[in-house]
Amino acid sequence: MEAFTPTVETVYVIAIALLVIYLFKRWLFTRYSNLPPGPSGLPVIGSLHLFGELPHQNLAKMATEYGPLISLRLGQKLGIVASSPTMAMEFLKNQDANFSSRPYSRSAEVLSYQGIAFLDNTPVWRYLRKIFQMELTSAKKLEASRRMREDEMARLLCMIPQDGVVEVATHIEILVTNVISLMVFKKRFAELGGGISNTLDKQAIKEFKSIMDEQNQCLGAFNPGDYFPALKWLDIQGLEGRFKKLHNRMELCFSNVIYEHSQRRKDGCLHEQDMDMVDVLYAEMENKHEFQINEEHIKGVIWDAFGAGTDTSVLTTEWAMAEILANPNVMKAAQAELDEVIGRNRLVQESDIPKLKYIQAIVKESLRLHPPVPLLVPHQSIDTCKVSEYDIPAGTMLFVNVWAIGRDATIWEEPLRFNPNRFVEGGTSADVGMLGQNFQFLPFGAGRRACPGMAMGSLMVQSSIANLLHAFDWSLPFDMEPHDLDMSEGVGFTCPRAVPLHALAKRRLPTELYKGTTVLKGQ
Repeated sequence: MEAFTPTVETVYVIAIALLVIYLFKRWLFTRYSNLPPGPSGLPVIGSLHLFGELPHQNLAKMATEYGPLISLRLGQKLGIVASSPTMAMEFLKNQDANFSSRPYSRSAEVLSYQGIAFLDNTPVWRYLRKIFQMELTSAKKLEASRRMREDEMARLLCMIPQDGVVEVATHIEILVTNVISLMVFKKRFAELGGGISNTLDKQAIKEFKSIMDEQNQCLGAFNPGDYFPALKWLDIQGLEGRFKKLHNRMELCFSNVIYEHSQRRKDGCLHEQDMDMVDVLYAEMENKHEFQINEEHIKGVIWDAFGAGTDTSVLTTEWAMAEILANPNVMKAAQAELDEVIGRNRLVQESDIPKLKYIQAIVKESLRLHPPVPLLVPHQSIDTCKVSEYDIPAGTMLFVNVWAIGRDATIWEEPLRFNPNRFVEGGTSADVGMLGQNFQFLPFGAGRRACPGMAMGSLMVQSSIANLLHAFDWSLPFDMEPHDLDMSEGVGFTCPRAVPLHALAKRRLPTELYKGTTVLKGQ
């Protein structure tokens, strides 16, 4: 009788079956009894299957059934979801310190280097965040770089054609990427050199956009290893290879410019007035601290600046323009304000933004309906704590569903209607700010882990919307009507449009103002 020799497939099946049994038993004996309400879930996987492609939408539906605080078994992990201003304030203010950690994510481990977005709350993280804010988003830095941003905006207006269909996001991507590149490297993006450099902005940024899109998809992808530690290295979906391939593309992206900075430091010929943010980080790497900053931290901060800065600003601007095109009365009201405050003999300057109350309201309303990171970046509890009458174990993942909060009918009148008037003087939400002070409106988060670039991001979006509406009359192409515009959401870690926005632009200012420079009459 021939001996039985198991095939590789059989061994895998047996191993997986044993693993499932082990995980199932572990799941049964590690449940907590005094948790917030939530779906019971399935054996082993818990409620992972309920997330779907658009988890913020599905979690919002669950909140209507289980309440503003729900718990979910996510494989071997426990998650809670806050979907009300009260619960958001509890976690992001009252218990901010305890929920300032980040859960493990293999995609973040590979793709974020050691930047501030996904690092735990450590002395290194706090120091990197401080440098990031001082060098990029402080009031002093924003004022010093104001003219540069206005020049880039003028260049953008010159590039937008008025005789064809415009893909809005592509042009905004060029603007924001060049602005961040100038602030980080003191060079426009296409001048950086390296693997994707090109004298044509569109070609250079096309590759960068491809990298950012892939990063967004990877960070938002379901990875079993994140929820089942025993499966961490099994890589059932082939994500590990995808992460590493993208990491290599990211390495190539800024390889030359990082090398140039390290060599300049070695040559010792750098004056303080010539230092950019990367030079500052290299200088800190050489200083003596109770902690050590390394080159991975520097790369991480660079990608935080470019990744978070470009993606969120571009998405927010594109959504706002889509809502404006879907609501022609909003464009008329905005242009009336612009003509009154600015006139038609010059371009919008950043110093004009505080006077443009309706433009600010448009941006707020767009962020309410379309927050760029609808569940924020997940938090994780450090210690066991109590919330209301519930016990929350240490190591619990926290999701704050700002998308659901922004569409809650108990908070917002006609929540699904795009209505900037709610944020203007006399409106129902006129006093609501967007920088983390009001927990019914948290597009940038709040507390220790709030977006460090919120000041610059909000300024860039407001300036972009103001300039686009001041310089052009916009309309939908292909005889589309406003109600024909597809407003569905795409898939990813952030909240992109499912269908890129295309529109027609017609110049509404004197021709001499479209010269690509702000050195013009009245400026």
